[in-house]
Amino acid sequence: MNEEQQHKKYRDMDFFLPVWLEKQFTHQESMELEINGCWIQALERGFVSPITDEHSKLLEVVRGNAQPSTLLEHAWIKYKKLSVNPPPCDVCAGMGYYYDPANGRRETCSGCHGAGRIGCTAVQITVEGHYAK
Repeated sequence: MNEEQQHKKYRDMDFFLPVWLEKQFTHQESMELEINGCWIQALERGFVSPITDEHSKLLEVVRGNAQPSTLLEHAWIKYKKLSVNPPPCDVCAGMGYYYDPANGRRETCSGCHGAGRIGCTAVQITVEGHYAK
């Protein structure tokens, strides 16, 4: 897989903000993050290398060596600052799931993660909200 295909793979992944964090962003910022969040994470973690000058500048901003100038850069820096210390959920204590006392089954927490909406998940959610394998 060449470098452009690697970038496309991460750009095609959906990035979801945790419910507790969604309200901190404007609609435009949320859209930028949902479209580009997984790709920026891959760039930041070194899974893909910058192939354009824009990518290199974005990486410099992410690393703190340059000032953000685009909406995406501002939104990512804001996301990084706000997600450093997420508040624990009252329902699941930040685990993303809990055991329902009524039936003893493991349930996905809708209080903080919705139906599995934690960052870049590679699972498919069915209509009922259960994980499909």
